[in-house]
Amino acid sequence: RYISIWFMLFLLINYHNAESLVMSSSGLSDNAITTNNIKISKTGWRVALNIGREPTTNGMPLWGASGARLPIVIPCDFLLDNNDRQLFRPKDNCIRFTGPMGEVVKKVNGMEWSYNEKENTIQFGFEFLESFTRRDINMDAPCTIYCEGKVYSTSDIKTMDERFYKARDESYEAEEIVNDVQRRKEAPRKWNEEKGEWEKRFEDESSVVTFFKRMNFERIERDEKDKNTSRPLPRDLSLDCGPFPGFSDEVYVRNDGVIKLKSNKFWKGDIVIGSWSAEPISNKPKSYY
Repeated sequence: RYISIWFMLFLLINYHNAESLVMSSSGLSDNAITTNNIKISKTGWRVALNIGREPTTNGMPLWGASGARLPIVIPCDFLLDNNDRQLFRPKDNCIRFTGPMGEVVKKVNGMEWSYNEKENTIQFGFEFLESFTRRDINMDAPCTIYCEGKVYSTSDIKTMDERFYKARDESYEAEEIVNDVQRRKEAPRKWNEEKGEWEKRFEDESSVVTFFKRMNFERIERDEKDKNTSRPLPRDLSLDCGPFPGFSDEVYVRNDGVIKLKSNKFWKGDIVIGSWSAEPISNKPKSYY
């Protein structure tokens, strides 16, 4: 009996070592595993759709006119296979939401995702294979929706913050120079013993020099505002960051993404039908919302 137990322990230890060797030799990161030659994030993302009429919804005057909303949360994976195909897949190929009669389950397929590095924009899509309705929100199958939004890596956010802080410091310095011109003009007069009169403490600066100082301050102030506007604020982002294919560090997802219904035989042009946000799936409390 003891010999059998020791033999089983020997096999388990060797299996564990072999498995570790395969994982280390494959070159995969800690945030990825491989299944059928597809690299997949261990955590995935929980995509929250908020379908309903928006101020920019055009072409469907009665659709969602009551103000009803259809919230759907879909656990998904953003994949990158060995051929660099960017695949997007719901984890169980279905959506679930609560209707008047209880839980509603409908089939859905994922599509490819894309990322624009210059604009920090991401796009991915769902193909609904079954029709579903909630009040005056009708999704007639087959139909395709696209989710568009922005993602920022932690290093991107750090770089944008540093640029803003630098521009802010330059703005403070330029403003101090402009304010110093006014302080010199308003400085108390001093008594001139030789002339027997009060005179200005500082000589008047050239109006041309003063003009260029003010123009420089306005330029730097505009640059500061632009850099502050371009960087996302914490309240605009997902509560947590998570791994994402193609990024060396973790990313945040901006929580004001747009959902568009792809044009089909019933209407032309993509129509805005809601908003979306996402959170990385993890064991942290903030992952559940």
